[in-house]
Amino acid sequence: MKTKTVKEKNCAWQASQGAIESNQLLVAGLVVIIVISAVIIGSVLYAWKKQATIGKNWAYENNIANLQTQINSLKKQIAQNKAENTGTATSQETPAALSSSEAFEKALNDKNFAKVESLMAARIYYVIDASDCCGDITRKETVGNLQNYIHGVKSFNFDQNQQVVRQMKVNLASTFSKYTIGIADNQMVLSYHLDQQGKVDDLMLSASHLMYDLE
Repeated sequence: MKTKTVKEKNCAWQASQGAIESNQLLVAGLVVIIVISAVIIGSVLYAWKKQATIGKNWAYENNIANLQTQINSLKKQIAQNKAENTGTATSQETPAALSSSEAFEKALNDKNFAKVESLMAARIYYVIDASDCCGDITRKETVGNLQNYIHGVKSFNFDQNQQVVRQMKVNLASTFSKYTIGIADNQMVLSYHLDQQGKVDDLMLSASHLMYDLE
């Protein structure tokens, strides 16, 4: 009878021990599942965070690149505008160069005899019509004589289409065809010729165009 009771107690204890072990295994299994789940969730969250960071970095770098492109374009436009403005300012500030004829005529009418001399050849064939003056002389001698001769003249008109000039070139072509002719306000005549270097090499003066038969 005692043996039966002991056996029943052993069976009950073993059953209880088996239930405990089963519960422990279940708990251990749950813990493992929880840990694995935590690892998986952590990995997923890390991947999302990394992906978000990469996306933000890409967007930031893309914005920087676009901004740099705009800055470079703006710099190029500013440089172009500056160059255009500089070119315009230079063209406005610097007058067009005068031709040799224009420069000589302007210097003559300005009574700038230093400039007149600089526009002459080394030697000038200088003639005052109906006089014995002067022949082949230096430009310094020419300027001295010229300055004295035209001191009373206000200005010369070198328009080659004025009637007096046209008549002189037609009626006295053998004398005046090679010259550019200027008529002064007091009727004096100054005729000049340029050499191949654009220098005045020949001057002829007349007291008045009325001394010629132009009819």
